[in-house]
Amino acid sequence: MIDIVVFGHTTVDFFFQGDSFTKKEGRFFLAIGGKYFADFFAEKVGGGGANVAIGIARAGLKPALVSDISSSPFDKIILEKLKKEGVDTRFCRKGEKDEFNISCILLSGSGEKTVISYETPNRRFVEKERLERILSASNNFYFANLQEVPLEERIEILKKIKAKGGRAFSNLGVKDCRAPKELLFKFLSYVDVVIQNTWEFADIVGKKKEEIDFKKYLPEIFGEFAGKILVITDGKNGSYAYFEGRVYHQKAEKVKRVIDTTGAGDAFTAGFIGEFLKSNDIEKAMKAGSRYAAKILGRLGAN
Repeated sequence: MIDIVVFGHTTVDFFFQGDSFTKKEGRFFLAIGGKYFADFFAEKVGGGGANVAIGIARAGLKPALVSDISSSPFDKIILEKLKKEGVDTRFCRKGEKDEFNISCILLSGSGEKTVISYETPNRRFVEKERLERILSASNNFYFANLQEVPLEERIEILKKIKAKGGRAFSNLGVKDCRAPKELLFKFLSYVDVVIQNTWEFADIVGKKKEEIDFKKYLPEIFGEFAGKILVITDGKNGSYAYFEGRVYHQKAEKVKRVIDTTGAGDAFTAGFIGEFLKSNDIEKAMKAGSRYAAKILGRLGAN
């Protein structure tokens, strides 16, 4: 039996790090027509779906990934990496000719990143026949950031999950968080555990991030998130969780040296879900998420 099915992207990530990348006020400034030389290059497997599935597998569980694999010379590398990490790939679909998921990641010396991504538009999500097999494989499901897939389409899948008594975890992208509130909260009504960073959560509730005192504010939104576990990550400030009127806080784990911030949020999510599926304990899950995120911050790549 599969412990959890992960819906999400898989990418090939190309990392470039160098002192020639000019920076100012927290931004890279690259001249049109300029040529820059990296001091370091690496190629890794990434994507929100792959990162979380790999992290859950490292927690000792059996995840299956639902993802389209780029049709490129890297497809074998991606599948081999996933299988080596213990991720079930039976529901992965190899892309058609000229379908790609690729990210170019520019890194500063202290690990901050700028990501340039390309994904072939108008790709299929999940065909009806494949979906039936997917939903019969587990009682737990995680939806990574899939903002190119209409919320309405994801809602229909969630309805099927709830009809079979399944449990759903979800992360929403910026585009989703800014969707019409009626549609957004309809989606969330079918989700059991919502995991967002502070900026995304601020978009959901229509506030500025700087205006929110999470310890005081979370109980105020009880009506909108009643019966759900709401988890919010806030970088070096740690993470918060809210369930049945109680607010939890987990300090961020200390990292000796931040190498790369890519995938830190996915790492927290993977650590949280992996522990929560085993113990059903929110505090233990938050601690596990914080520890795994710290490990990822101390290495290159998102997994």
